[in-house]
Amino acid sequence: MKLTYNWLKDFVEIKISPQELADKLTMAGLEVVSLEKFEDDWVLEVEVTTNRPDWLSVMGVAREISAITGRKFKPLSLKLKPKDFSISKLPLEIKIEDKKGCLRYVGRVIENVKINPSPSWMQKRLMAVGLRPINNIVDITNYCLLETGQPLHAFDYEKIEGRIIIVRRAREGETIFTLDGEMRKLDPSMLVIADKEKPIAIAGVMGGKDTEISASTRTILLESAYFDPLTIRKTSQKLALTTESSYRFERKVNLATVLEASLRALDLIKEIAHPQEGKILVSKIKDIGRKEKKSKSVSLDIQRINRFLGKEISSSEIEKILKNLGFSLKKKKDLWEVNPPPFRQDIEIEEDLIEEIARIHGYDKFPLTLPEYKKIPSLIIDESFKEVKKIIYETLLSLGFNEVITYSLIGKNSLEKVNLFEEKEWVKISNPLSKEQEFLRPTLLPSLLEVISYNFKHQLEDLKIFEWGKIYLKKDLPKEIPYLGICLSGEPFLGWLKKREKFSFYDLKGVVEKIFEQLGIEDGDFLKKECLYLESGYSLEVKIKDSFVGFLGRVKEEIQKRFDLEKEIFWAELDLEKIVQFFSLDKKYKKFSRFPFILRDISFIVDEEITYQELEGFFKEFSPSLIKEIKIIDIYRGENIPLGKKSLTFSLKFQSEERTLQDEEVEEIVHKIRQALVERFSAKLR
Repeated sequence: MKLTYNWLKDFVEIKISPQELADKLTMAGLEVVSLEKFEDDWVLEVEVTTNRPDWLSVMGVAREISAITGRKFKPLSLKLKPKDFSISKLPLEIKIEDKKGCLRYVGRVIENVKINPSPSWMQKRLMAVGLRPINNIVDITNYCLLETGQPLHAFDYEKIEGRIIIVRRAREGETIFTLDGEMRKLDPSMLVIADKEKPIAIAGVMGGKDTEISASTRTILLESAYFDPLTIRKTSQKLALTTESSYRFERKVNLATVLEASLRALDLIKEIAHPQEGKILVSKIKDIGRKEKKSKSVSLDIQRINRFLGKEISSSEIEKILKNLGFSLKKKKDLWEVNPPPFRQDIEIEEDLIEEIARIHGYDKFPLTLPEYKKIPSLIIDESFKEVKKIIYETLLSLGFNEVITYSLIGKNSLEKVNLFEEKEWVKISNPLSKEQEFLRPTLLPSLLEVISYNFKHQLEDLKIFEWGKIYLKKDLPKEIPYLGICLSGEPFLGWLKKREKFSFYDLKGVVEKIFEQLGIEDGDFLKKECLYLESGYSLEVKIKDSFVGFLGRVKEEIQKRFDLEKEIFWAELDLEKIVQFFSLDKKYKKFSRFPFILRDISFIVDEEITYQELEGFFKEFSPSLIKEIKIIDIYRGENIPLGKKSLTFSLKFQSEERTLQDEEVEEIVHKIRQALVERFSAKLR
C-alpha cells in the first residue's frame, strides 16, 4: 500500500524526517519497502501483513505512528452541519437478501451534485499513490477508501431501475458490463448489488458500466457496506479481478467505519461537488444490518509481561502504549482487562497484547542475550553427525560434485515413475497444497532425477551432483532419516590431453569407497542385490559390518525414459544415520616396508555374475601377509569374449616387511592363484 508523508500529518504530528519515519515503522513491524520523492511530498510504500487490515488506510498507519512517537492521534474531523444540506425526498429502498454475505449496508441519495474535475490537492494525493483522477465524485470514493480503509461506491441514481437496491446472489446466466469495459459472466456463488431488473455491481469488487458516474449525473446513490471476506475473495479469484476494494474486503473492514466513511464522503461532496446555485439535497440515511461487532476483553498479567519479554517495562509505559493504540483498560492491581478497539480484530489472547507492547517499546531496546534453556539429550546435535557430514561434503566437492537442494514433498506420479506403487507405505500430507506435494518422499531418487532432467533440457548433460536430504518411512509413527543421494551422468572432463569416456558403474562405486576411506570405515561391502529402481546386474547393496546402509547402481532404462533421460544415470543412496555409527577418526601409524615390492598382473575370463568382492576375497586367501594391494585395471566385454562373460585384469602387489622377496616365491603364489581360479570359478586364463 502507498501513502504520503503529508497526508499522514493530517492525523498525527510528525517531527521526524520521512527516512526516520520509515525506519521506525519498519522496526515496529510495518515494513516500508520504498520511499520516493513526489513533488513537495514523500511517498511511502508499506508491506501490510494479512492480519492487520487496519494498516490499509492512512488513518491506520497514522494511529501506529502516534503510538511509536508518543504524539496524539487526531481522529477524523467532520464539518457537516444541517444548514449545509436540504432534505431529499427521492425514494430509495434497500433490501438485503443474503444477510451472511452482507452484514451491513449504508446508502443515501444525494441530489444536485456538480460533476467536475477534483481540486488539485486531491488529484495530487491520488496520483502520488498510483490512482488516476477521474471526476470529483469517483475521486472522493477513492480518497475515502485510502484515508479510512473503507471502500465506497457511487451509482448514478437515475439509472437504478425501480429505485431499489437488492443485495443478493447472482442468478445462473446473469452477466454484467463492468467499469473496466469487460463483460463478465456471473454465477450463484457471487454476491451482487442489483436493482429491480439486473445486477448493477459485483459486490465488493467492481461497479457496473450501466450506472457509472458521468458528466451528466446530477443525483447519486452513495454506498458503504460490509461484505463477507470469503465471498469476496472467491468472487475475485473466479473473475481474476482484484481491486483496491476487494483487497480490503477480503481482509475484513471495520464494521464501525462503514457509516463513518460515508459521512466523510458526504463532507467532501459538500466541499468540492456543490452546485453553483442552490444546495445539495441529502436523503435520510438508510443503515441496514449490524452496527458494530463487540470485541472480547483480554486479561493481561503485568508481571508476566516482564517475565515473558525478559526486560523490565514500567506499567505506566505499558498503559501509554495500549491507550495510544486505541485499547481501553480496566486496571485491577497487576491484572488488567484490556478491550481492543473494533479495528483490531487480530487481538485474541494475552500474547497478542505482549507482542504489541514489545514492538512499540522497540525491539532494538532489548538486550542482545541468548535465551536460557535446559539441555535435553534428544535435542543435542550429534557432533559425530556434523563431522561425518563435513567430511563427506569436502570429499564430494574435491571430486568435482555440485550440491543440489530439492523439496521433501513429492507427488504420487513422481514416486510411481521410479516403480514405487505401495501408497500405504508412504507418509501422506493431510492438507497438501497440490498433487505434486502430496507425500513426504521415501527416497531421494525422483527429486534428483527431476534435477537431472531439467539440466538435460538446458544442454547440461555431464553431471556430478549430490543432495543431503531426508526421507520418510511409515512405521508406527513416521520416521525421518537423513540420507545422501549421489548421481553421475555423462562424461567426466579429465583434462585436454585425455580421451573423454562415459561415467560407469565403477566410477560411482569408487566415489562411495572414497567416502568410506575418508570416514575411516574399513569394513564396507558391496553385495549384489536387486532394487526396484536399479538395473538388474548393476545393483549393489552397500553394507558395513553386515549392517545395510544403502544401494548403488545404474537406474533402470524404463525409469530414465519416464523422466525424458537418454543417457545412463548412476545412482547411490546412503543412510547417514547408520554410517555415523561406524565412523572413526582414529588414526593408526602403519610402518612402511623398507623392502621393494613386486607387481604381477593376472588376466582371465569369468561369468558375468561373478563380482569384484568375490574375487577380492579369493585373492586375499593366498598369502595375505604378502599381498598388500589388489587392483582391477581392466574390464573388457565384446569381440572374442563370449556372451555372458567378461575379461578381467587384476594387478597384485607383493611386499614383505621383513625381507626382499624373490621372483620364484611370488611366481609360486601366482601359479596357485591361477589354478584356483580355474577350479573355483571355471575361469579361462589369458
